[in-house]
Amino acid sequence: MNYWPAEVCNLPETSLILAGFMEKLTVPGAVTAQKMYGAKGWTMHHLTDPFGRTGVADGVWGVTPLDGPWMTFPLYRHFEFTRDTAYLRNIYPLLKGSAEFVLDFLVESPEGYLVSNPSHSPENAFFVPGTNKEEHAKLTYSATTDIQIINKLFDIITASTRILDTDQLFSEKIEVIRKQLPPVQIGENGTIQEWINDFEEQEIGHRHMSHLLGLYPLAQITPETPQLFEAAQKTIERRLSHGGGHVGWSRAMIVNFFARLQDGEKAHENIQALLAKSTLPNLFDAVWTTLFQIDGNFGGTAGIAETLLQSHNGIIRLLPALPKAWPEGSVKGLKARGGFECDIYWNNGKLTKAVIKSEKGGQAAVEYGSEKFRIDLKPGGEYVYLNK
Repeated sequence: MNYWPAEVCNLPETSLILAGFMEKLTVPGAVTAQKMYGAKGWTMHHLTDPFGRTGVADGVWGVTPLDGPWMTFPLYRHFEFTRDTAYLRNIYPLLKGSAEFVLDFLVESPEGYLVSNPSHSPENAFFVPGTNKEEHAKLTYSATTDIQIINKLFDIITASTRILDTDQLFSEKIEVIRKQLPPVQIGENGTIQEWINDFEEQEIGHRHMSHLLGLYPLAQITPETPQLFEAAQKTIERRLSHGGGHVGWSRAMIVNFFARLQDGEKAHENIQALLAKSTLPNLFDAVWTTLFQIDGNFGGTAGIAETLLQSHNGIIRLLPALPKAWPEGSVKGLKARGGFECDIYWNNGKLTKAVIKSEKGGQAAVEYGSEKFRIDLKPGGEYVYLNK
């Protein structure tokens, strides 16, 4: 979460520091993969430190074997925004090692799927069926967040092997395995199902919403997947109606969710709540009213950027979730995937001007509301859009 704003807010050098750290973690991570799971490659769990911790810590909350794959996302995101193939070639062994772990880690489920096991949906619990809500559990297999993580990692490998023109047999193996993964499902109540089965959650308003990873920061749930898109809306509504978002980083996540849902009013409402309820006088993000966790600061920053510019799934979207409370303004230097830099100006709630620059050159599809157009820039070129 701390790296959500790194690329879009034009701080790419911070991602390089993370990449260097992650490369070092693959060494103890390979020991963790082999000794804990009998698997090739490398992985880590949800706590690490300067000494290279990669094993389980913090009890059942720390049983998160797919946090290694999860941490490949900000590394690959740096390539998406910069198109630096030398960088991608350098980190490809790390990406492949993560995928090798997943291939060895997956097991067949009673339904015939290949699934992650153990698994849980941080940090929520579900009532054990048949116990009349007398028992609850956290551990299961293939929680929805794991399905989304694995699919994204496989996307990264497929794209990387194509771009680098390497390792095609490994990519083909990945695609065979992908077909055997379980789908993301919609539960009986119309929300994104949090676990492999439609369990009843113990805490409806839980602060975590890990099963919406596919909405943000990933882009697996979009208007182009209308049933999941609607279910994601219902999922957030259900969480919030039962007290969700009550800590800073959780509220920041909700800002990003609503931005991806292109609901500027709800995004703004939650930005205001983040500042009013979860921000200390010195602007530190607050958890449980006094505990500082910087996640909410970075996540909130990313959420504001996400209301102004989005660039997932091959489209640059200008002012996709602009709140009415910001009728006029401008922002300079935001970055879009594909190596583009954007300056955006608006007045009376409408886009007036956009300047899109590209250091390396390239093509992109651009959208503003219902207006759609394509740009094709030479290295160092820029495109100026004027809305008359």
